[in-house]
Formats: sequence, C-alpha cells, structure tokens
Amino acid sequence: MNILQEYISEKNSNPNFLDKVAKEFSFEIINYINEEFIDSKISDSSTKKRLKDNISKLIKREYNTLSVPYFYILENINLCVEVEMSERQIKEDNSQKFGDVKFTQILENGMQKSEPIRRFDISEKVFSQKLVNFVEKYTLDYDVDIDTIKIEFN
Repeated sequence: MNILQEYISEKNSNPNFLDKVAKEFSFEIINYINEEFIDSKISDSSTKKRLKDNISKLIKREYNTLSVPYFYILENINLCVEVEMSERQIKEDNSQKFGDVKFTQILENGMQKSEPIRRFDISEKVFSQKLVNFVEKYTLDYDVDIDTIKIEFN
C-alpha cells in the first residue's frame, strides 16, 4: 500500500514506478473484491481460494495499465454463490425425514424451504459501482467499458 500512497501524494511518472503501482493496485483490487463480495457470500474455503486465483488471472496488467473485466468476475462469484446455495438446499432436503410434517400442513403452507436460491445474488450495477468507487480513491484515470474497467496510471 506504500507504493499507492506514494503515487497519490507524489505524481511520479517514472515507467518502472508506474508499473509497480499497477501491480500493487491489481493486488488491492483482488483483496477488495475478496473482502467485499467473496468472504461475505461464500463459506467454502477452497471455493474462495479458487475464486481469488481466477480473479487474479482475469485481471490483465500491461505496463502501467490494468484491465478489470468486472462482468466476468461477477459471473464467477454469482455462479459460486448459486452452487453453494443449491448444495445447502440439497443437504437440507436430504436430511428431512418423511412424516416430519403433517400432510395437511404441507397443503396449507407448502414445503418449507430455508431460503430461495438467488441466481444473481450480486447485481452488476452494484458490483461495478463499488469497484468504480474503489478505483476513484486512487485515480481518476479510468474508463468503464461494457464489461471492463480500464485503469491507466500516468
């Protein structure tokens, strides 16, 4: 984080320094996504680790430029949330015993499900806006494309 603080306070245009800033910022974006979206939505540690690895592969760094394909990152997170919720529901359904609930109660109330499976748990608008707000803390040299945020360090 020291490199980013130095970038904010002193506008150093040395290409080697800017490349280090881009590298450090990509790690910060990954950590932000992990803390803000993955840790709160996904409980399986191996899934969290794979997601973090996939996100680091998706973010492209070229010289002093970062490309963050937020749409594909969001798709990965939402898919993992959906799978985890489905697995929880299957386990819960399998653990229920026949005859635990009276037939008349089922007719009146329907089958009780713990929580519905949310296919798109995090909206694209919320995800992209939070990422843009995070980027704006460090630089205003960015462009939001259809599915990518492109950040340039000058």
